[in-house]
Amino acid sequence: MERNTTAATAGQGLTVSSGGAIAGTADLAGGDLTLKSGISTGLGTSALHFFTATAGLTGITDNALTEKMTILGNGNVGIGTATPTTNKLVVVGDIRVGTSGTNGCIEQFAGTALVGACSSDINLKKNIVPITNILEKFTQLQPVTYEWRTDEFPDRHFGTEPIKGLIAQEVEKLYPELVGMDGRGFKTVDYGIALQMMSIEAIKELNLNLNAVSGTVTPVTNSANETFVTAFFKNIYAKVSTWLADATNGIGDIFAKQINTKTLCVSDDNGAKTCITKSQLDSLLAGAGGSSSGGSSTPICIAPQTLVNNVCTDPASATLESIAITTPATKLSYTVGDTLDITGLEVTGTYSDTTTKVETITTTDISGFDSIAPVTGQTLTITVGGKTTTYTIDVAAVAAVAAVAQ
Repeated sequence: MERNTTAATAGQGLTVSSGGAIAGTADLAGGDLTLKSGISTGLGTSALHFFTATAGLTGITDNALTEKMTILGNGNVGIGTATPTTNKLVVVGDIRVGTSGTNGCIEQFAGTALVGACSSDINLKKNIVPITNILEKFTQLQPVTYEWRTDEFPDRHFGTEPIKGLIAQEVEKLYPELVGMDGRGFKTVDYGIALQMMSIEAIKELNLNLNAVSGTVTPVTNSANETFVTAFFKNIYAKVSTWLADATNGIGDIFAKQINTKTLCVSDDNGAKTCITKSQLDSLLAGAGGSSSGGSSTPICIAPQTLVNNVCTDPASATLESIAITTPATKLSYTVGDTLDITGLEVTGTYSDTTTKVETITTTDISGFDSIAPVTGQTLTITVGGKTTTYTIDVAAVAAVAAVAQ
C-alpha cells in the first residue's frame, strides 16, 4: 500500500486472512493461508522477508523499515537476523519460554530435558534403573578451554572468545551414547541432562569413598568403594613406613606405654650408634644384679594389660554377638517414589561380655528397599558389624490424580 499523505494520519493497516467455514453446520476447518516466495532455478533460491518499523525518538523523524524475521529457501528461520545460515532457528536476542512463574522447558526431540522446569514425574516413566559405578570412568573426562576455528569455518558464525567444554572424540571413547553427528559430518556432544545426572552420581560416590575412609560407613565387599579404601590405606602405610625409616624424619620424642623391638639402637649427635639385643640386655642385667634369670626376665605390665606367656598383653575386646530391633521405625507404609525413612528406629547390639549398646544406624546400613513399584511385605535387612536383623514395609501405588478441565 502507498504511504498516507494526509497530515497527522497513521499509515493504513493491511490484514491478510483466509476464508472461514460456514457457521453452525459441522466441525469444519477454516481455510489455510499460504505465503509463497518465487520459483527459482538451478542454484538459485527464494526467501520470505518480514520488515517492520521500530519506534523512533520524535514525531517527525521517519522510522525506516528493517528486516525483523527471515525464512530462507532451505527453511532456516532468523529472528533479529537476515542471515540464519547456520541453524534451523537463529535468534539474535533473548528467549523466554513458559506460561507463568518459573515454568517453561526446552527439550530434545526425544523429549529429554535440556534446561528449565521439565516433566519428571515417576508416573510418566518406566524401566527406572539407578546410575551406579560411574566415578572411575567419569573422572577420565577432560574439560578443556578452546577457541573455534572461526576463520576456517566462516559460514558457522563461531565466536572468537575462549570457551569451556569437552572434545567429542575423547568423550566417545568413554561414553559413546553422548556423542552424535551433525548434518555436516562433525561430531557433537550432549551437554544436557545426562552429564548433569552423571555428575550428581559421581559426587555421591566420591562422598561415599570419603565416608568409608573416615569409618562413617562400611564399604560393600568387592565394591569400588572398598577398592578405593584399601588402596588409600595401603598407600598411607607405605608412606608412613618410608618416613619412619628415614633418619631425617624429624621425630624428636616418642611416648608410649610399651615398645616391642628385636634390636634396640641408640645414637648420639655425631651419628655414632650402639645396638643391643634381648640376650645381650639380659646378660647386662644379670651381671648388674638385675632381675634376669637364665637369660629371661619378667616384664612389669601396666593395667589394663596382663602378663600372658611372659608378654604384656591387652585385654580382649568384647565382640558383637547379635542385634535386634528394640523400637521399630515410625514409617512402615510407603508410596511409590518415596525414599527410605528410619526415623524412630532403634537397634540394640548384644556383646560377648553380656553388655548391650544402642547402635548408630543410617540408611546405608539397610538393604532391600525399593519403592519403584507397589509391594506388600517387602523385607529390609539391617546390617551392623556383620550381624543382621530384618523388618518389613509396604509400598502402595500413587493415588490417581483427576484430570483438570482446561
